[in-house]
Amino acid sequence: MSRTDVGSPPLRTRRSVGGGGWRYPLVVSAILSLVGPLVWFGGYVGGLGAESTPLPGYVSRQPQRAPGFRVQRLGGGTLTLSDQAGTPIVLNLWASWCIPCREEMPAIERTALRHPDVRFIGVAVQDIESASEAFATETGVSFDLGIDDGSVIDAYPTVGLPTTWFIDRNGMIVGQRFGEMTEAELTDRVEKLLGG
Repeated sequence: MSRTDVGSPPLRTRRSVGGGGWRYPLVVSAILSLVGPLVWFGGYVGGLGAESTPLPGYVSRQPQRAPGFRVQRLGGGTLTLSDQAGTPIVLNLWASWCIPCREEMPAIERTALRHPDVRFIGVAVQDIESASEAFATETGVSFDLGIDDGSVIDAYPTVGLPTTWFIDRNGMIVGQRFGEMTEAELTDRVEKLLGG
């Protein structure tokens, strides 16, 4: 995985007239904090057959084998995605700092509770464990949650968060959804996944 690191600008040593020398570094740091994630997410365009940066929405795919992974499970233990033949999977990539992720999580939880024959997995990417655990507690999520060590985002590249991957009962990726989903849309996708 490649990542563009954006360093902090050096602080000015000479103060401006009026004592405002501290403003310049703060303004530049604020700009970099906004631009940095865009550069970072841009590094994940591609992989798994993607040829261009998709707009938010659902993208059907030619079926392709879902890569396996093993990550730390929030709350302890490990969370594994391996050969799950016979079990459809909804894989949601999220982060505690992602507002749309927080807004869609209750819809994912309700959909998961209504579809026990589908395995729902959420993986926090570019996050810290304590923040991810707080997020899980605040949103009341009961399905499997893990925290990425970099291997998941490498295997399941995205241009932003949240991103949801749909894996059929044969272990094949059949679609992905960039951006926040409504409960109605997610339910429709899950029912199609079950019917496939």
